[in-house]
Amino acid sequence: MGNSVLLEVCAGSLEDLEAAKAGGADRVEVNSGLQLGGLTPSPALLEEAVRLFPRGAVAMVRPRPGGFCYTAADWRLLLRDAELALAAGAEGIAVGVLTADREIDVPRIDELVRLADSRPVVFHRAFDLTRDWQRSLEILNELGVQRVLTSGQAKTAGEGAETLRAMVESSRGMLIRVLAGSGIRADNVKSLLRRTGVQEVHGTFSRPADDPGYEVGPFRFAANDQLRVVDADEVRAARRELEEDSGD
Repeated sequence: MGNSVLLEVCAGSLEDLEAAKAGGADRVEVNSGLQLGGLTPSPALLEEAVRLFPRGAVAMVRPRPGGFCYTAADWRLLLRDAELALAAGAEGIAVGVLTADREIDVPRIDELVRLADSRPVVFHRAFDLTRDWQRSLEILNELGVQRVLTSGQAKTAGEGAETLRAMVESSRGMLIRVLAGSGIRADNVKSLLRRTGVQEVHGTFSRPADDPGYEVGPFRFAANDQLRVVDADEVRAARRELEEDSGD
């Protein structure tokens, strides 16, 4: 892609995808329900993501909000969503499946890797709930997972920078790559790179958006449903920071 540090944008609408493209994103993770941490996107949104990022559209595959220990019914839907996303042209899928003890659910991740058939499987920030990140990283690498999205087991990547650096060091010699995410903006991405050594970063780079009618209505339908959109200028600024850092 021509950039030493890869920039991934988390997108939840067509406008987000277009802003990510305009800002110079290398890759997108496409979702619905970003206020809930990201859920499986609609077929139409995924279709647009593949059109705009034919070699860089990763589909979130998460059938419901909440935790990551799935029932048989959840799992049936998750597998089918993964099949449909890959058939629609997604470059890869982002998933996270844990046991009740907050360990990697090895049989189910193995099944997903086999389903993806060499296309990237990304283990998302469910990883940050695991008890032993080092062993979890080794397990995911052994299973063939290609990336892990993590904040270093902290609320934000900045707060987890020390652990992120340790993760990057531990991943040397492995096939799996560390993708840093949570709280990353244009004004802190360069510092994060220097503190951690990560080569891939992920963020929403978003801003609040006008929501005519609803924002002045008598009540809201959910406490956290503030409309937000990807800010192309913020993505562009992050891209510039990454390019300047690589040229230092």
